[in-house]
Amino acid sequence: MKRFWWLGLIACMAVAPVATPRAADETTVNPKLEKELWEVEQQWLDSASNRKLDVLEDLWTDQFVEINSGGTTPGKKEQLARLASREPKPGVGAFPDDFKLRAVYGDFALATDHTTLKGISTNGHDFSGEYRVLRMFVKEHGKWRVAGAALVPIATSATAVSTAPVPREGDPSSGGWAELEQHLWEIEQQWLAAEHAQKMDFLNELWTDQFFDILGNGQYISREDMLKRLASANPKPGTGAFPDDFKLRAVYGDHVAIATDHTSLKGLGAASGEYRVMRLFVKEQGKWKVAGAALVPIIRQ
Repeated sequence: MKRFWWLGLIACMAVAPVATPRAADETTVNPKLEKELWEVEQQWLDSASNRKLDVLEDLWTDQFVEINSGGTTPGKKEQLARLASREPKPGVGAFPDDFKLRAVYGDFALATDHTTLKGISTNGHDFSGEYRVLRMFVKEHGKWRVAGAALVPIATSATAVSTAPVPREGDPSSGGWAELEQHLWEIEQQWLAAEHAQKMDFLNELWTDQFFDILGNGQYISREDMLKRLASANPKPGTGAFPDDFKLRAVYGDHVAIATDHTSLKGLGAASGEYRVMRLFVKEQGKWKVAGAALVPIIRQ
């Protein structure tokens, strides 16, 4: 699947030199649930650090998927295998803070945090650094479980983004989701086309009330701020976002879908490069809507 759209929005995504703090006017959706999910995250990361694979096997959903630092997309089986091959070391691992519950759609919850990776390397590339992370949770059989994550590096002047895409790896089969995958891909095209054309009424209808993005520099941006940026954007021909390789990764019930794609940003200064993007969709009142996205720069390894 492949189609190109030029986005005025992306011109606003110049790389920032520092991390973006949580906005002062953001309020907790549900303090009790936020605390519960924070504790689930602590269990998740502690188990990953200490190779408690049996705990992760139960904690992660069968459709678990991550976009890791660097832009790879391991599923549950592959991620467990990666963890099994690593020796636990003191001071090495993921160290999160600033956990924030951002959106709740029935039994599906989205949160963000700031995570510091220390001593994490893959194929000789050191991924240590600061990240804004999208965390996804699903309630199954009365228990909150982990659906996945996307790790977006918080940009510094030294952030390196590859100019060459990496192939999708280790994807599960679509599992009979071909029709839904096609439908969501078409929604993504409508989404991006509306951004380019600055069709605010259409986006107001297409995006959920809790919509948010994590931009490619690690900045969290709310629905309101995104609409403001779009309204003031000045689209230029020949620059923008070029998505392809759209893949439906997970479906929970009949109202939540998680997809990824590969997106090239061109002609946008420091933001230009290759990204693996997590796309989130929620069905409300019988209609699929856009819940948000997270853009992870692909790093050459």
